[in-house]
Amino acid sequence: MANVIKGVQGFQKGKNNATCHPDRFIHGNGLCNPCYWKKWHEENPDKMPRYKRKSLLKSAYGMTLQEYEILLEKQNYGCAICGNNNGNRVMFVDHDHETDKVRGLLCTRCNCAIGLFEDDVERMAKAIEYITGTTITVSALFSREV
Repeated sequence: MANVIKGVQGFQKGKNNATCHPDRFIHGNGLCNPCYWKKWHEENPDKMPRYKRKSLLKSAYGMTLQEYEILLEKQNYGCAICGNNNGNRVMFVDHDHETDKVRGLLCTRCNCAIGLFEDDVERMAKAIEYITGTTITVSALFSREV
């Protein structure tokens, strides 16, 4: 009998219950967690993308939003590879998957291209050879002789 699931009728309303959903606890401003955040997003549409970006940058890449903006400025607000400004959308943080070291900021297309090549320099060299019809060595790629 201890595992009986009760509906709202069997739930005692107290000072810790949300006004929006009496069967849930208060998260803030008298609202349950989902309702609180829904209201916050509606009232702060300009803050949400920046807030999410700030949190993602810190957790995924260990960088602050200020460091991201400095790097973007150093790249003249464009992709580190092609210079495109990505249609004024957020740039992708490119990083070495083995060392987690941030390499730069990329537009959507360059980020996808590097991802599809799986950071494989030999494969990229072969793709350049294929497109240009010339032989490219990996050492030439690193010496910028291409």
